[in-house]
Amino acid sequence: MSVHGMRFNKMLENIKLDKYLSILKSIPFQKPFFKQKISIGLDIGSSNIKLIVLEKKQNEMILKKFCHAAIPQGADAATLLDSFVKSEGLAGSCVNVSLAGPAVVMRYISFPPMTLQQLKSTMQFEAKEYIPFPLEEVILDCSILKEKMQDGKMLVLLVAVKKSVIQERLGLLEKAGLTPRIIDVDCLCLVNAFNYSYRPSAKQPQEKGEIISLLNIGAQFTNMVIIQDGILEFSRDIAVGGSDITKKISETKGVDYNQAELIQADPQKSEEVISIIEPIINNLSYEIRLSIDYYENQNGLTMDRIFISGGLSNSARISKILSDSLGIAVSSFDFISAIKADAFLNPEELKKKQNSFAIALGLALR
Repeated sequence: MSVHGMRFNKMLENIKLDKYLSILKSIPFQKPFFKQKISIGLDIGSSNIKLIVLEKKQNEMILKKFCHAAIPQGADAATLLDSFVKSEGLAGSCVNVSLAGPAVVMRYISFPPMTLQQLKSTMQFEAKEYIPFPLEEVILDCSILKEKMQDGKMLVLLVAVKKSVIQERLGLLEKAGLTPRIIDVDCLCLVNAFNYSYRPSAKQPQEKGEIISLLNIGAQFTNMVIIQDGILEFSRDIAVGGSDITKKISETKGVDYNQAELIQADPQKSEEVISIIEPIINNLSYEIRLSIDYYENQNGLTMDRIFISGGLSNSARISKILSDSLGIAVSSFDFISAIKADAFLNPEELKKKQNSFAIALGLALR
């Protein structure tokens, strides 16, 4: 085995999912999640790299930096990340990153009451019933979401992440001169960001008992979570995202992928774009409805509101299509009002781009 491979294995031995699942112990939100003065959230997606830097001053979060870099189709992500890290002066930094997609499995299971230590011991034998991968190929962890439900059982979250995907992400960071502090999951980041932005003391707090769905429309996947009183109760990565929309525009207009992205971003062509991509939004809506119906039938509860983030969430028309199709109020995720930004940051640019940074924000809050 090479020295490089040995280094990967050593890093894998030091990664424990209970470290990044500690977010669940802080829900509902009570105080800032991260302990260090400066925290860096680096969201490495398939089409963009997004960065949020937060500074903790007493009990206040200060947004010090937000920026992103596009990853053109076919480009080498490692080279672009290395260039991004150098341009932003991040070399040598500790960063929080996340994973999503089919290599990440999250299961919600009812178990008889027991301690977390007992649960972890039990799950070593029970996990194979819930995970579609051989257990030797994954890193496992679990956390108690609700200690007592109506049936007297507790709600448990089981998470499995394929080791090969973690190795790939570690290699990407290592080549860019970065050190991972936490490896998280996109859906947990989404909950983290929302619970901070809509905490009880915020301008727009969650209402007690309210059932809320959060959607983050990324390039490859749409992260969907359902929470009640800030507690995660359901999550799913839907295989519909912004890249499907770009491909549809490319095919319909007869242009290449990069030109299609420019068309999609052009405000003057928004009506034309909507007419092209409406079938994809309707497909996304159908998948969301399936998940909502499942949750409502299982729990006897009704969805109250939906908040969306991601690049497409800036379109009021897309929000309306989703709202009309689902019969539920859909709003854009607003975190500006909950975080104080440094004076040198452009408030208009922040307002325009904020919804693309939900995952990066959730990471930085760790």
